[in-house]
Amino acid sequence: MSQTFARPEQLQSPLEIGDTVRSRHAGRIGTVTHVYPDGSVSIRWHDRPSDAPDLGHERMPRDLLIVIDARAICIDALRRAALATTVFDALDVTGEALRCVAEMARAEVRHG
Repeated sequence: MSQTFARPEQLQSPLEIGDTVRSRHAGRIGTVTHVYPDGSVSIRWHDRPSDAPDLGHERMPRDLLIVIDARAICIDALRRAALATTVFDALDVTGEALRCVAEMARAEVRHG
């Protein structure tokens, strides 16, 4: 049960260097290291080692990325947990949100 936590208005907002993003198809999390004039970005993936924190591993088009941040993840998880049909569904939602926030924190420690 892998879900992406993001507000709809975040889906196509311009990206900035330092934004944490998730790829739509593979679900990989990374940090934006460079923004190109056409809106595409260079991403440093958190699941791969990097020689330098400002270098990216891959150039990605904007429409394949979702901006994520801890605040949006928590707000979305609380909303979905409150509307869950069972306590177990609510726990699944909050557990997935906690996993996402922990993954972001680990990535910041490794690459920050």
